[in-house]
This record gives sequence, structure tokens and C-alpha cells, in this order.
Amino acid sequence: MQEKNFKLAVNEMQFDFLRPNFLTPEEIQVFENIQHQKRKNEYLGLRYSLREIGCEDQVYYKASGKPYLNGDNPFLSLSHSNNFCGVLLASFPVGLDIELISGKIERLKHKFLNEEETVIFTDTEAWTKAWSIKEALFKISDEEGLDFKSDLRILEKTGDFYFCNYKDKNNWKSLVIRSWRMGDLIISCNFEPPTSL
Repeated sequence: MQEKNFKLAVNEMQFDFLRPNFLTPEEIQVFENIQHQKRKNEYLGLRYSLREIGCEDQVYYKASGKPYLNGDNPFLSLSHSNNFCGVLLASFPVGLDIELISGKIERLKHKFLNEEETVIFTDTEAWTKAWSIKEALFKISDEEGLDFKSDLRILEKTGDFYFCNYKDKNNWKSLVIRSWRMGDLIISCNFEPPTSL
């Protein structure tokens, strides 16, 4: 049986204390080449969060944009929203998403909620949770071209826990995502590995 280890860090990016002195030489070089201040802040915030959970490894990105660590290192998921960033490191595939609660989500809900899900999610906070859960599922899956309405499904809710199915390499998998509110943010992630259906 595989041991289920995970580490989660969510931090506010307070730039007066975020200095690049915790970056590796390679990361400093990348940081100095980033042109936009927002991107620089995100880069620093995510690397700070990685150090906070004890990860000194270099982060790499697949062509799809999905982050990974070299070798046999754990699975990794990164997220940022507004002035917050987070990292989730685990011994199994993980997805983390952070979203700012905003009324703008109402205009978009028809693009990612299927008919059954509209019964579960009925207001701005709930729609933000649904979007965040689906973003976390998207980050876990290795399937290309996923449809958020049909390939990422939220089946039921118990408290802060949402039972989901998602498509991954042409197979369906099952997963529980926890989604909770922290101030004006929604944080969604899995703490258990997915199972095949």
C-alpha cells in the first residue's frame, strides 16, 4: 500500500518580506529575466511557499504548462490568485486551485457547470467553488482537450468535500476534492489519490 504523504502551503504574497535571498542561482537567473512585476511576485511567492514546505528542488514545466519536479520526487501543483499563492506536494497526483470570490463568475457558470451541477451550486461563492474544484481536477488529469462541463464532473457534496469523476488518458477516475473558504478566497485540492472507475 502506497503511503499518502502531502504538504500544503498557502501564503499571502507580502512583498516587503519576500526577497529573492531564498532562491537558487538558477531561480535568480529566471527571476531576473521576468519582465512583468505581477509575474515576478507570483514567481517569488510560489518559490517561497515551496521552501516553506521544505522543497528545495527546481520546478520544471511540461509543454502543457503543468509543473513537475525532477526524478522520483513527489507530485506538485501550484496556484495563485490575487495576492495569494499556494503549493501542494504529494506522493500521488494532486491538484490545487485558489480563486478570489467574485461576481464575475455568474457570467461564466454556463461554460463549466453541467445541468446536474446547477442543483448543487446556486450562488456566487458556490459557483466559485465549482470553478476552483474543476481547475484542481484539470491540474490532476493528464488528458488533453478536457471539456469542463462533461469531462470534469462534480457528483455530490458533503460539507466541504466534493465527490468527483474526471477523464484521464481516456479513462474515468474518481476523486474527493475538499473546497473551503479562507477570507475572500476559495481553496480546493485533493488529499487522497484518485482511483480508477
